[in-house]
Amino acid sequence: MSAGNYIQIKINGEWVDLPDPDFGSGTFEISTQVSDGRNAKGNFVGKVIGSDKIALELKWSVLSPSKVATLLSYFNKNDGGHFIHSFRYYDPRENGWAIKKMYVSNRSGTPIMVKNASPKWITDVSISLVEI
Repeated sequence: MSAGNYIQIKINGEWVDLPDPDFGSGTFEISTQVSDGRNAKGNFVGKVIGSDKIALELKWSVLSPSKVATLLSYFNKNDGGHFIHSFRYYDPRENGWAIKKMYVSNRSGTPIMVKNASPKWITDVSISLVEI
């Protein structure tokens, strides 16, 4: 893994660096699934099912259109991409690097258009990844 790189994706058997998210924006959320909630008395009656799962939210304030197209192509089946990939990333649960299979969820951005031309930049780019 290159120095300082936050996340990599495995493409065709090779690890590929994703752009580092903006400082302070590579956030995570850990969820625990439970079988039930509370009963009529308000007592918790559920049980934990499976293991905790992590979701990563990667954000960039600005990327080139070609960089965004490359990122999106990893997940677009029409471009040979896949919904699920292996990712290598910093996992706070392990206080170190982990490799997990994740699926892509929401992807968004705002093209900065120039009249009668292609976008020069895409701002507010984000990609959500969820551990399977």
